[in-house]
Amino acid sequence: MLTELYLQKLFRATRNLNLRKKMGKKNLLLIDQISKVKYLHRAWLKLDKSNLNSRGLSNISIKEFEKNLSRNLKKISEQLRNKTYTFSQVKAVTIPKNNGGLRPLRVSEIKDRIVHKAIALKLDDLLAKQFHLDNICSFAYRKGKNVEDAIRAMRNYYEEGYRYILEADIEKFFDNVDKKGLVQNINSRLPDSSLETLIEQALQQEIGNPQNFSSEIFEEYFQNTENGIPQGNALSPLLANIYLSPFDARMISEKYRMIRYADDFIILCKTKQEAEKAYQIAIEELEEKLKLTVHELGAPNDNSAKTRIVDPVFNKFSFLSIRFDGKKCWVIDKKFDSLKEKIIGITTVGSNSYGLLPMLTSLKNTVEGWIAAYHFVDLEDQAREIDKYIDRQLYLLFTDLDFTLQRKSVTKLKYKGKKREIIALSPSQRRNSGIPYAVEIWKRLNAVEETIKAIEDSSNLPPQKKQAVTIANI
Repeated sequence: MLTELYLQKLFRATRNLNLRKKMGKKNLLLIDQISKVKYLHRAWLKLDKSNLNSRGLSNISIKEFEKNLSRNLKKISEQLRNKTYTFSQVKAVTIPKNNGGLRPLRVSEIKDRIVHKAIALKLDDLLAKQFHLDNICSFAYRKGKNVEDAIRAMRNYYEEGYRYILEADIEKFFDNVDKKGLVQNINSRLPDSSLETLIEQALQQEIGNPQNFSSEIFEEYFQNTENGIPQGNALSPLLANIYLSPFDARMISEKYRMIRYADDFIILCKTKQEAEKAYQIAIEELEEKLKLTVHELGAPNDNSAKTRIVDPVFNKFSFLSIRFDGKKCWVIDKKFDSLKEKIIGITTVGSNSYGLLPMLTSLKNTVEGWIAAYHFVDLEDQAREIDKYIDRQLYLLFTDLDFTLQRKSVTKLKYKGKKREIIALSPSQRRNSGIPYAVEIWKRLNAVEETIKAIEDSSNLPPQKKQAVTIANI
């Protein structure tokens, strides 16, 4: 066995050495390409930095890493070139899922995330066309596509008469991916083997904080998942799309209207029988060929069933945290309630020590961010409820801070979940607080999108008419 492994390594080393000689300076090996400081900087720019306080076990945050970015990238570059780069242990965390379960994540060090991202960018450049990743039914982690596009496609298909929706769930997808077979498939398509060891190490990082979990939680969500691909790793989204690309190809060849967002997918059909056939084909592709498990088909009115065939007019249905009733879309209650909890946390005296102005700034940013994230759905009713809730919480905040509120500064209102009228800030005092109305943010964002669409639609008009449309909509 050792002799065989040694021969394999020797073959790869000789192969890469010969490739270097043939390619010269212009065409470098893959490891040489991603180890360039310029390429690592590109990976840094593409990295998800929405949470600047995110940190691994070393406690170094994104914000702290950025302070010495040039020096840090240069160090990573040198270690990659010298083959001395080592991945650190990861921090295991769990976050709640919409279905009540937990999603296990492995949080890497910032330096490791950059290397993960650099590998992912290079693999995407080389393999996207080979695996047809930018196909009509895949919406997650692809350039120019997002949740909004997936929901819009769902509504369009439904309006075209595809009113039976097969919603399906793959059981613990990331944990059950055949990692060995997937990596072998990827390696066989690369121009050289210089990234093989790095990819293997990136997908086998050990967990450094098992003591933070009960033995039951750790065993269920982390210890028994060595075969799969780690959630939270920048490589995993690409690997997920590659692994499920044969499933996409089969559904496209069968002319099904499938919408897949990573491991979540729905298939819209014109009849129940067609949806049942789609389910059988999905079972064939996912279970028999990809060795995954799809939850059994449940009854349409069973809201606890993870796989079922529904008509949204008659059955409660949601996809990607968006409820759909055949006509309107809105945000599911859990996401809506989580916003309320954030508002309470921000406006509660004693929950932070930042002072009134930072609290109001944080509230403004939170509301604007939430509305922007879901602006593409029919959010008006929920936005008005948010505004009532904010008015109430601001009243409580100012009262706790011993502000003297005149009668004209308060009003009475009722919002969902409250039987009686309650005291809240008046509209004029709300304006004075500097917190914009959620419903106005939503309307403004949609007006901007309508303007952009009008301009795009006018692109084929004569110049004079095109100019008239542009001026009218700005």
